[in-house]
Amino acid sequence: MKIDVQGFELSVLKGAARTLARSSGMMLLVEVWPSGLKAAGTSAQELVYTLSQLDFRLQVLQRGGQANLEEMIALCGEGDSYYNLAAFKGHNPG
Repeated sequence: MKIDVQGFELSVLKGAARTLARSSGMMLLVEVWPSGLKAAGTSAQELVYTLSQLDFRLQVLQRGGQANLEEMIALCGEGDSYYNLAAFKGHNPG
């Protein structure tokens, strides 16, 4: 499932929490835009925490491979910076 809702990703996750908790073998692709999340009253850290609480394993995707999640959160502050987050549940992402 792809989630790209300009900062309201946490609202989507909260609305789908029961479905996501029951689902195994799920993969999410989430665009994380810290400025949009802030405007929506949340943060990248809260989004990551929520995904972790739903038992998703997380990988940040970038050109040329994967990046460290904490580094990407720190680098993507205010402004137009964003990153894509792959979230896996119930299987090994490879």
